[in-house]
Amino acid sequence: MNKKDISSLKKEFSLDSYKLKLKEIYSVYIKKDNRAIIHSEGKYFDMLDAETQELYLDNFKKILSGSLDTKLFQLDFNNLEAEDSTQKMLYSALSEDDIEGFQMQMNKVIDKVIAYYNYDMDIVMSFIRADYYKGVSEKIDDYNRGEDDSSEGYQFIMATVNKVEIPKKTLMFDVANLQLRANSSLDITINLANPIEGFTFPIIDNGYSNVSKVLYYTSKTKERDTTFLEGVLGCEFTLTAEEEKDSFNAIISTVTAGKLTPTMIQDIYEEIYERAQDVEEGEIPTIGAKDIKSILECRDIEVAVDVEQAYEEVLATKEKELKVENVLPKLKGKSIKISNEDTNITISPKNLSTVKQVRDKNGNKCLLIQLTEDVVLDGLPIDVEEEF
Repeated sequence: MNKKDISSLKKEFSLDSYKLKLKEIYSVYIKKDNRAIIHSEGKYFDMLDAETQELYLDNFKKILSGSLDTKLFQLDFNNLEAEDSTQKMLYSALSEDDIEGFQMQMNKVIDKVIAYYNYDMDIVMSFIRADYYKGVSEKIDDYNRGEDDSSEGYQFIMATVNKVEIPKKTLMFDVANLQLRANSSLDITINLANPIEGFTFPIIDNGYSNVSKVLYYTSKTKERDTTFLEGVLGCEFTLTAEEEKDSFNAIISTVTAGKLTPTMIQDIYEEIYERAQDVEEGEIPTIGAKDIKSILECRDIEVAVDVEQAYEEVLATKEKELKVENVLPKLKGKSIKISNEDTNITISPKNLSTVKQVRDKNGNKCLLIQLTEDVVLDGLPIDVEEEF
């Protein structure tokens, strides 16, 4: 799913949406201490009162929030042929005719959650089955269906893992008995506003359902629950955006033996950007070992170590490709940070060639930045001194 697909689906999580039809919802309460299910509840979404519907809508909408490769990860399933494959359970749940069949498949997923329980609190895991009509712009009926309206919806399942919280001791007003009293330890709440993690299955890929992938959400930026990913979902591990950037930097630094100038870095970024423009619409631009080798050769950057060897050492494989959007800095604005223990400066990528690290006549390292106008230091203009 690309950003546009995720954003479009997220917008439909409202009670007045004509494109999104939420069907069955199933929630299971699991105790941390003994991993026992102490309550499960399945209902048709339309049977819930409006306030409860709003709470669940916000809960499931939350797991479509965040940037790709930061809080949202598009993952491949492993071992699709295995009998206990979570992908098979989810796929079967999509075709179940009734709520009982849907719950039966979700209970198989719950069994895996219990087997790989990785939370330090009680949780409530909620599942919902829904239809999403991508082409629909008006209320779905025989009179309002337009030429561009989709006759078939994108059917999907979403799941959220939510904290069970015991409120701190406080004074509350008992409306039923018209009295003030201390709250009880039995007054537990389910934090639907901040799910720990969750997933959406299947993904939308070029306008079609792709059942070989799942969209995973984590509330912890740039982190993934590997126990949940590998044990429960059975998915391949993937790098975060930050890890891809760090890996790319490590490869470039290794192959150039650390002898990089700002101009060389700018040349590399510009070459990657130019090549990314040639990718067909709808495809995600990526670069691999051969691309990096070609980029360095094209920009006449001397290589001290074999590129493919360095690539494999950093990523443990030659097959992995890095997403260009994770590797390149934002080309607009001051997205490049120049820093050491004492200094933090940000500049635009297009101005990298104006920066140099030099030594003065006393052997001290200095940062030299070519300026087009005078600079201001903490709001104060500073004088121009003689060249050192």
